[in-house]
Amino acid sequence: MKYRVPTAVLAVFLLTGCDWITGAQNQVRATIAVDRTTVTHDSSVAITIYLINDGPDTVMAASPNSYGCIGAFVATDSTGQRVGPAPRLCTLQGYVEIKLAPHDSVVVHDRWAPVTVIGGDAVMVVPPGRYALTAQVSADGRTVRSRAVGVEVVEQP
Repeated sequence: MKYRVPTAVLAVFLLTGCDWITGAQNQVRATIAVDRTTVTHDSSVAITIYLINDGPDTVMAASPNSYGCIGAFVATDSTGQRVGPAPRLCTLQGYVEIKLAPHDSVVVHDRWAPVTVIGGDAVMVVPPGRYALTAQVSADGRTVRSRAVGVEVVEQP
């Protein structure tokens, strides 16, 4: 005798099972906000990133101080090529993870400039165009990404 499981029942089971297996991973989210959406080569964008625990469980998250070396975001061009942030000089000091309680959040502040001095005479210049800034922070043992926000780099007036 053959048993047939209706597709809808199977889909509900798989989706529920997936949520059960991943657990806390789905409870943490990141958002990104910028102080301006248009920038010139002589200015920068102030970035505010929120890491939010929407779930009922406490999760471990990277300290906001740990992003001084690696940046808490990534900037990409229209082809998806990474254009920032530029490499940063730092002491690689280790920071202890923080506990992010249920329904709590942590804020990370950062900046992005289309012209960045990398070291010595090395300069990274991003040409005029549209770019996407996406938060990229660590929590619950994984990378949490936000939706992208658009920033346009324009020529000097």
